[in-house]
Amino acid sequence: MNKGGFSWKRLTGVTKIKQKISRKTGVPLTKSGRQRKIGGMIYGGKGCLVIIATILLLCALSIVAIHQAYSDSRTLENNRGCCSHHDGVCG
Repeated sequence: MNKGGFSWKRLTGVTKIKQKISRKTGVPLTKSGRQRKIGGMIYGGKGCLVIIATILLLCALSIVAIHQAYSDSRTLENNRGCCSHHDGVCG
């Protein structure tokens, strides 16, 4: 790229407009800027993305465990009755 030389973007004001947009929205317009921001959210103290992901994972696991326990109890209730004494065979 052009280091210290002439730039059409700077001359036309494109660079300044992009900087203003980035500052107002808080979203970097360059690829490396976005990667730094996401990396900071994951590993830095600024964001709580890891904590939110952990909480969602624990919620999902508990929902699966509750569903499994409920399904098992329903199966036991369905197996009770006169046939349960004869290994599930009536008569």
